[in-house]
Amino acid sequence: MFTTRLSVDNPVFVNLVVVVILALGIGLVVTTMNREIFPEFSLDMISVTTVFQGASPEEMEKLITIKLEDEIDNVDGIDSIESESSEGMSVITLKLQ
Repeated sequence: MFTTRLSVDNPVFVNLVVVVILALGIGLVVTTMNREIFPEFSLDMISVTTVFQGASPEEMEKLITIKLEDEIDNVDGIDSIESESSEGMSVITLKLQ
């Protein structure tokens, strides 16, 4: 149906067809695309990482890790707490109920 001669003779019609096809395509995508503003997700594990440049593992344990574990221990819904202190970094992993 469309030939090059039709396109050359009727540029307004061809542009109108392109605009209609684009509008229909965008309308179809907008109405059928799955989208969530606040997607649902479940947290079963939380990791808390603390960085303290230049601190030894013993200092990290004493100054950061133990204090955070004591505070986190009072929070309801925590199944277990695992921690690791290394040079300049403390990582605490919480497993939730």
